[in-house]
Amino acid sequence: MAGEFSRENFIRFRIGSAVMLDITPAWLRVLSPFGAAPQILDPTGQGLVGVSAEIRYRGPINVIPGDILKAGLQAAPAHGRIFIVRQVQRESDANLFQCAEIAAPIPDEFDDERELIWTQLGGNVFFTTNEIFGGSMQTSLPAGTKPILEHALIQLISGDFDIWTRLRTDAGGAAVRNALIGLQIPSTLTGIFIGFRDNGASSEPVRYDVLTGTPSFVTTTSTGPVASSATYYYVRLRRRGRFFRTFFKTSPGEPVAESDWTQLHPSGSFFFSSSDNTRLGLFGFTNNSAAGIARWDFIRHWIPDSPTDSVMFNNVPICIHRNLTTVGNVGAGIDSLHSFPLPANSLALDGDWVRFTYSGTFAANDNDKRIRISIDGQLLEDFGLTDIDAGVWRVVGEYMRVSATTVRASSLAMYGEPLVADEAVIAGTPDIIFLPRNTLLTVANLNSNPVTLLVEAEATANDDVTQNKSIIELCRQ
Repeated sequence: MAGEFSRENFIRFRIGSAVMLDITPAWLRVLSPFGAAPQILDPTGQGLVGVSAEIRYRGPINVIPGDILKAGLQAAPAHGRIFIVRQVQRESDANLFQCAEIAAPIPDEFDDERELIWTQLGGNVFFTTNEIFGGSMQTSLPAGTKPILEHALIQLISGDFDIWTRLRTDAGGAAVRNALIGLQIPSTLTGIFIGFRDNGASSEPVRYDVLTGTPSFVTTTSTGPVASSATYYYVRLRRRGRFFRTFFKTSPGEPVAESDWTQLHPSGSFFFSSSDNTRLGLFGFTNNSAAGIARWDFIRHWIPDSPTDSVMFNNVPICIHRNLTTVGNVGAGIDSLHSFPLPANSLALDGDWVRFTYSGTFAANDNDKRIRISIDGQLLEDFGLTDIDAGVWRVVGEYMRVSATTVRASSLAMYGEPLVADEAVIAGTPDIIFLPRNTLLTVANLNSNPVTLLVEAEATANDDVTQNKSIIELCRQ
């Protein structure tokens, strides 16, 4: 009620900071209902905002406008009320924080200046009271084989984001339990999810990709450390345009630098056609009857500490694969040299393209040699067995999406000995082929199927033809 005083403890949260502070004890005075008069000038937004409470604390404390104060302490947080600091008044014997109390649900937008905090709870989800960081707890995970949305614990967002949180499940015996954060498109239920799963003996990072409306799931676990059962670990989800990356931290401690994160599933299906107003939030499931407990901290925004963090920008090519392994043919017949599985929906829009650069060598002998280049089994290059007695080869080309099942394939290639060396004509008759290619190829539906980019060779003896380099670049709109 307005005018009431109470003695409270508070935890200070700050956007972009992993450090929290206890404020204990302080006086809370309620001035008026949520967000109502009186009004003050907000120094951050230079506009009038309503305040509903004053918090007075004796002694110095690091609090600034925009900080969030939650009733409780780090060691034993309460269900407490949440306030956002609108103005700080420094006095000789105390600090006065003019605040607006945030009622549930918090009308929070997601951008670089805010954290995501959910207070609209229901079903069997509620705020924890005995965790260091506070957050949310699901007391009975939904049964199933796919990530399932937790009640009310989502934000509808658009645009890029980079978030992280700490999560875990209980041990759960032999039942595999999953605590996840993720992004889901409501109309198709497609999405990307990152978290940890627990089988009762250990807990491991896991990623689920739901790339079609009739879910086909790709589950990939890390080759890094596997945690003890029921251990808190940190995960991260990032979006840049239609490009997504997922990360986890290999040790339990809180991340403080970009180098603390390990990317999970970097060569898999890590992008899909997103849309505005997608659901970002907490997901989970267990593979037996509804049971188990999952816990999440508040989701926070990650601020990279290094400008070298690689991202994908629309209409800018980015390297998605490189291979410097030397692989040669084996005897007679056609052999695979280098291959790359281009994930489904990589070329999501007409005009998206992927560039390939391949190179290698020919053995110095009189054996006939042949190179084939294809996408999804459809040949772009095959010049047949040819008398190439030595030299090198290099091919550069692109596959550009024309429709969901058609690509424009083009390349320029050189095979064999060069015609000149140091501006002097090579003695003898050089074996050299220059081949431009430009054709339409029919492939499996690019929206829902991965396609393989493949280089093959045929000759007589081992290593008549070798490949020692592949570079794959992707450009998306």
